[in-house]
Amino acid sequence: MDTAPAEHSPTLKQDQLRTIEEVAEQMRTTPSTIRYKLQTDPTFPRGFKLSVRRLWRQSSIDAWIESQIEAQEAA
Repeated sequence: MDTAPAEHSPTLKQDQLRTIEEVAEQMRTTPSTIRYKLQTDPTFPRGFKLSVRRLWRQSSIDAWIESQIEAQEAA
């Protein structure tokens, strides 16, 4: 029986969850800028609420950053 992982997006166990502070730090900006992006940029990952905190999967932040880089390079 083959137990190799399937080739698809990471599961929650494999993916790191990030707080707004961690997302802001990774993007070298402030949490208020991340909140602004949530309200004004429809392409920015929405994240999800867990209890009282909004969290993001690291993979969704990485994918968004990569899409921004590709858009800049294409322009």
